[in-house]
Formats: sequence, C-alpha cells, structure tokens
Amino acid sequence: MCSTDKLQLSSIPNNTDCAVRLQYTSPKGCPVVSLSKFNFFINKYYFLFGAILIAAGIFMSFFGNKFVNPVIYGVTTLAVFIVLGNSLFDWIMANSNHQWVQWLFIAALFALANLCAAFLVRFRKIAVAIMAGFGGALIAATFTITFVIQSKFLWWLLVLGVGIAFALISLKLEELILMFCTSFIGSYLSIRGISLYAGGFPYET
Repeated sequence: MCSTDKLQLSSIPNNTDCAVRLQYTSPKGCPVVSLSKFNFFINKYYFLFGAILIAAGIFMSFFGNKFVNPVIYGVTTLAVFIVLGNSLFDWIMANSNHQWVQWLFIAALFALANLCAAFLVRFRKIAVAIMAGFGGALIAATFTITFVIQSKFLWWLLVLGVGIAFALISLKLEELILMFCTSFIGSYLSIRGISLYAGGFPYET
C-alpha cells in the first residue's frame, strides 16, 4: 500500500448501479523498480542462471589469462546474449507468456550469440575490444548504481562512453586490459550469480 496525498471520489448519482471509482494520486504511486520481461525470465529460473554465472565468474577470475581464447569466446557469447535479450525479448515475447516459447527464443538467442563468438574469436583484437567494452560498461553500470544516477541520458552516456573508451584502450594495451577485464568481469559475474540466490542486488538496467 502506498501513502496518498490526494483522494478524488467521482460524483455518481444515487439512482444508478455504477460502482464507485476511486482515483489515487501519490508521489510514491510509480514502481521503484521495474523488471523487463527478459530479467523476469532470468529471475524465474535463478537456480539455473545463478549457477552458470557463478561458475563462469570463478573461471574467469582465476584462469582468465591462461585460457584467453575460451574467455574471449565466453564473454562475447554472454555480451551478445545480454544485449540481444534486453533488446529483443520484451518486443518479440510481448504477446506470449508460454514458457516453451520463451525457452525456445532463449535457446535461439544463445545459439546466435555462440555463432557471433565463434566468428569474432578469429579476430582477436576485435574480440578483445568487445570484451574490454563489456567490462567498461559493467564498471560504469556499477558506478551508476553506487551513486544512484537517475538520469537516463547520463546513465547511457556513462555506460556507452566508458565501454567505448575501454574498447579503444584495449587496442594499445591488450595484455593489461585483458588482466583487468577478466578479473573484474569474473568477480562481477560471481556476485551477480550469488545475488540471484540471495537477492537484494540492484539491477544495472
């Protein structure tokens, strides 16, 4: 229940069968957090996606520099999956609540993300730039959560700006950026996976 600052009661004649309609106006009437359909789907099957994120995060944090190509492949797959999921899931699944249809679409997204990763892993510099950009975007998203950035324009400016900056820097400082991004992305994925079980971790979007 939210508090009300103003209560309006429609004027209805006594000789009608109309139901009374109440209209509430409150500064707390809007949702504080609104999940997209894609995020809601991930949360519904938290036990599966949480385990995947924790395992991927631990692997990246401790073995990222030893298995560069598998890490590039995994991060590219994850980045494409998240971007396409947030961009297309709500739009395409707008009129469908059937679980099998949603799972079919998730499987198609994952297959497409893997195809993109398999293609890009052959072009190491581009793949590293994508991974660095994804890491930079996560850092910026964490910053906006920490300092409660509410402006959508500023949020996108920071996330895209830092992501592009990291991608460009990686073209010159590949090894250093790889070390930083694998450790940061790995630790972030682990915490995000744990949060699906524990709850209370704010959403980047």
